[in-house]
Order: sequence, then C-alpha cells, then structure tokens
Amino acid sequence: MSPYGRTTARSCPAKTCFHREIPMPNTEKAELIKLLDENRAQTLAVFEEVDGATVIYPDGNWTLKDVIVHLTVWEEEGVNALLGIAEEKPYPPPVTSQEELEAFNNRQVQQRRHLSLEQAYSDFQSTRNRLKALLNDLSAEDFSQSFAFPWYGEGTVSDMLHGLVQHEQRHVRHVQQPEKRRKR
Repeated sequence: MSPYGRTTARSCPAKTCFHREIPMPNTEKAELIKLLDENRAQTLAVFEEVDGATVIYPDGNWTLKDVIVHLTVWEEEGVNALLGIAEEKPYPPPVTSQEELEAFNNRQVQQRRHLSLEQAYSDFQSTRNRLKALLNDLSAEDFSQSFAFPWYGEGTVSDMLHGLVQHEQRHVRHVQQPEKRRKR
C-alpha cells in the first residue's frame, strides 16, 4: 500500500515496475540521462519526417502536434513528481485510475490545441531538459524511495523514467506505422 492508498500490483505492469533496494550511484544517473537523450533523438528523427497536422489517432482526432503535447504533459507531471521528492512534499498524481486517464489526456490536449507546432516542440524539449536537471540533482536516497507515479501506480525514479521512455516509444511506433494508429 502506498502513502496514496493504492497498491502497485493491479496498476503497474511487471516490465516497468521493479523496486531497487540499493541507492543509485551517479553512474546510473548518467545512464538514465543517456537513455533519455538517445530516446529523444530517435523520437525527433521520426517526428521531423511527419507533418505536424497529420492525424495520428483518428478516434480522438489527435495530430502529431497533439501527440507531442500529450508526451509533454506526462513529462511535466514527471517533473512535478521529482519536485515533490526533492522538496519532500507529497505529489498528488493527476489521475488515480485507468478510468480517469483518457479524460485527463483528452482534456490536456484540448487545452493546448492553440499552441503552434514550434511552441509544442519547444515545450517538449524544455520539459525534457528540466526533467534531466531535476534527475541530476536528486540524492541517492531519493532514487531508492517509492512514490506515486503521475499515471497511477508507484515505484522508484528509475521506474518512472523508464515508464516515460516506454510511453514515448509506443507513440513513436504509432507515428511510424499508420496501421497502429487506431487507438491511443
């Protein structure tokens, strides 16, 4: 049971949730930052080949720009979670169940539809930079503590970052492969 009243078993896929019992050395921070950088470079290489107005998810009428906004929103929530750890303040996740997830995603994308593609890309990169800066500033003790993820469930900093990378990779595959674009 987490401090937020949830267990991890039902809401956290085995591949993305594992718990570390030893503090994370600085080399692991560097490895995570490298992972974030390499993943983002791959993402941008794919996204730059697609027009920002291309509809990626017809069911929600999400364009590539909307996907970029969506990924940025979740990284912003990752930043908020890391700030909660760094400042030793409880982080209230924006969603606590699968049922809330789709409504949250649609609401956030809708609220940012006014952004230009250039602003969406700028926010995408500046949020990643902020995430990496916060990651770099966390103590080894911060890495080993379990906390509530923005998307419900819980785990360590490494778990959350791997979850963000996997989330981004899933959307990249959908952008690359139109046949996978049916559902988010």
